[in-house]
Formats: sequence, structure tokens, C-alpha cells
Amino acid sequence: MKLFYLARKNIIRKPSLVLPVFLLVFFTTFFVVINSIVFLSMKKGLNLSRERLGADVIVVPKGFVSAVDDSLFKGKACTVNFDSGWKDRISRIDGVAAVSTQLYVASLGNSPCCEGDAQLIAIDPENDFTVGPWIDEKGLGGMTGDEAVVGCGFGVKKGEKIKYYGREYTVKAVLDETGMGYDSSIFITFEAAKANKENPLYSSQFDFVNGDDVISMVLVKKTEDTDTEKLKAEIEKAYGKEEISVYAMSSLIGEYAKKAESISFLGHILEGGIILLAVAGILSVLVLKTVLRRNEIGTMLSLGWGMKRVIKILLLENTMVFLGGSILGSAFAAAVVFPFTALIKDMLELPYCGLGFFEFIRLAGISMATGALIMSATVSASLLYFRKRNITQLVNDIS
Repeated sequence: MKLFYLARKNIIRKPSLVLPVFLLVFFTTFFVVINSIVFLSMKKGLNLSRERLGADVIVVPKGFVSAVDDSLFKGKACTVNFDSGWKDRISRIDGVAAVSTQLYVASLGNSPCCEGDAQLIAIDPENDFTVGPWIDEKGLGGMTGDEAVVGCGFGVKKGEKIKYYGREYTVKAVLDETGMGYDSSIFITFEAAKANKENPLYSSQFDFVNGDDVISMVLVKKTEDTDTEKLKAEIEKAYGKEEISVYAMSSLIGEYAKKAESISFLGHILEGGIILLAVAGILSVLVLKTVLRRNEIGTMLSLGWGMKRVIKILLLENTMVFLGGSILGSAFAAAVVFPFTALIKDMLELPYCGLGFFEFIRLAGISMATGALIMSATVSASLLYFRKRNITQLVNDIS
């Protein structure tokens, strides 16, 4: 306890000696934690996208591939339409276990008919396997045309009302964050989508021809013994010359995964360089600080302090400075990153799911533990240097 008190007093009494180390630790932790938050958020978003879509293959009309891709993974609303008969045609392909359809309609954010920008997605509650499994144990069972499932990005709660294209919906459930376009999507039934065609604003955005059924996408689940790429090839072989495009979901996710890996690789290289510079800087500062405190160290030794006790108090001082710098660095990193999650997602154009509180605490703990090892090695190296030369001899040499 006495050593702790003395170490704290030394830090308070001579801030100029500890400030350089504090700043080096602060900025290193700040960058490492930010880099780790972004990397783990991208990884989480990609994993959730892979899980939440639930499909192995998707089929969309040609000419709308990029629009659907942007809506699914970047949250950019679009309107897409093609013949619903594709559902039955694709379901007849060998290796198909189940099919589900979705209809994409962009809202009119600048119109009084809609409460802001959103991607409206019509689904079939009876056959859906992308949304229902994630809301509760009952899924979408019993969902009516006056109900909607909404993404987490709207800030509404279950039971509240929302209005789009003049139709009011009761929020049946709110999806957990996915990091993909579903966060800014509103899921309604095909029944509600068809009823909306009476609204002239809706008709101008989406053309229902003579009341015919239309869809935007067919999502396909394969049988257990079927290879995804083989199933994709079979669908292309059967209908490839027609106006459709077929994609393996793993390939779509894989493209984003490659981009995320490239960003992470560059981030880790920069992070490694910053850590090496910080270690070199901290080592130099610690050596210089000990030299500048030669009179104080000499006094402690002359008063009967042993070498071990001198080393202990120096270690304790540096540990306190490190903890302060790393804790504040982690806190500032969180304050910078979390409020701008949406902006970071838009800049990266990747599935991006922010970390929860406990995930961040775990990350900060790992970062500080890693930093503690680096600090321990750095401090040990600097103190070993002085122990080898003998501090008293060093004082005499400098004097």
C-alpha cells in the first residue's frame, strides 16, 4: 500500500515525466481498439448476413442484380419486378428443397404517404425462411395484411403503428440488428402489397399489370446432398438463356468477405507499425525518464532502498500510467466509433453490425491485456538495462 501511495505521488508530482508514456499508450490503444471494432463489426455483419438470408441460391431478373445486391447488403432501397411464375419453375429443379419469394418496393421518403425512407419487402408468411425464424418461436404464423415486421433501424417497438403508402401497419416484431439491408427494411405480406396498388403513388413506383402477381426474387434452399454451385449451374442450364440471373449466396457473401479482408489486412499492417513505433517510443522514454531521475534513484538507494524495491516502484508507476492511458484510449475509441456506426457502414459499403456492450468490454479487455504484455516487456527491458549496468554506477558516470 505504501508503494502504491508513493507511486501515485510521484505521478502527480512529476506529470511531465509520465505524460509522454501516457500519450503513447493512449493513442496506441485508441487506434488498436478502433481498428478492432471495425474489423469485428464487419466480420459480425458478414456472418449474420450469411445466417439471416437462409438461402443457398437466389434468382433475380437480369438488369436488377446490382440493385438487389445494394438493397440486401448496403440498405439502398430499390424497386424490382418480374413474373411470379419463376417460383414454380425453379422449384421443379432437382436438388431444390424449398423456395421462398420476396417483392421489393422502395418507399417515397419525401412524400406524406410514407414515414421516411425504407425498403418495403413483401413476403409469404407460410413459406418464408429468411425472416420468420429470427423473430420468435412462432415465426410469422398468423401475420396479417395490417401487420409488419421492421428492421432495427427505425427505432419503433412492437405494437406501435407505422404508415407507408397510406396504409397503417401494426409492428408485429422488430428484427435484431443484422448489419445488412434488413435493418432498414419493412416486411409486409403479399396481400398488403397487392392492396397497395390502389394507391396512385404506389402504382407510379411499382407497376402491377392487370393484377398479375409479380415478385422481385426467388430464394432457394438446397437439399442436404446437393452442392450449391451444382444447383446454381442446374438452374442456369435450365433457364440461363432467359431473363434471370442466378447467384450462389456464398459467392455474394464471398465478394464482400474479400473486400473486408483487404481492409482488415491494411488496418492490421498499420496497427502493427503503430505498435512497433509505440514500443520503441515507450522504451526510449522510460530509459530517458530513469536517467533524468538519477538523483532521486540515488537518494532512494542511499536511504537503504534495495534494487528490488526501486524496480517495484518504477514498475508500479508505469503500470498505473499504462492502465490510465489504455482505459481512456478504449473509452475515447468507443465514443468515436459507436455514434457513427451508420456513417462507417455507408463508407465501407459492407454488411456491418455494431458490437454490443459486453462484446466491446471483452474487446477492450483483450486489447489492454495485449498492451499489458507489451508494456511489461518494454519496462522489463529498460529496467534490465539499468540493473545490468548498476544504477549507482550509472549515477556516478553521469555525475
